[in-house]
Amino acid sequence: ALLTVVALLAGCQSGGSRPDGASASTNATDGGSAPAAAAAKGEAQLIARANERWQLLIAGKFADAYDYLSPGFREVVDRDEYVQTMAKRQVFWTKAVAGDQECSDGLCRVRVDVSYTVNMPVMGVGEVSSSTTVIENWLIGEDGVSYFVPARNR
Repeated sequence: ALLTVVALLAGCQSGGSRPDGASASTNATDGGSAPAAAAAKGEAQLIARANERWQLLIAGKFADAYDYLSPGFREVVDRDEYVQTMAKRQVFWTKAVAGDQECSDGLCRVRVDVSYTVNMPVMGVGEVSSSTTVIENWLIGEDGVSYFVPARNR
């Protein structure tokens, strides 16, 4: 049963590793250029967007959560495929709160505390509830809007 929970959690973790060469430290913008201004705008609204996305996931509104995904991800995975994949998960999120963020060069890492339940297929176990912290990667787009970048499935 424990192995099943671990496998399910690994499958539901939204975070991933930072691209090579990217720093996890906060970087101040120079404020003088349009890209820097867009990055500052994106960083300012990042936590709000992360929380909005998680509220959609909790509510099962996967088609709406799709709009928070990076443009590159959306080029590879269409909305219907994403919705079907998310709907098949055996993990049900009950609460999520995005906290700290660290940004550098338009790439950000956001810490999200997530509570969830898993319906265990083992007889007599039933529903198991727990919580974890995930680190999500977000990209600040040229438009100043932040987008979630899912981890690659390996």
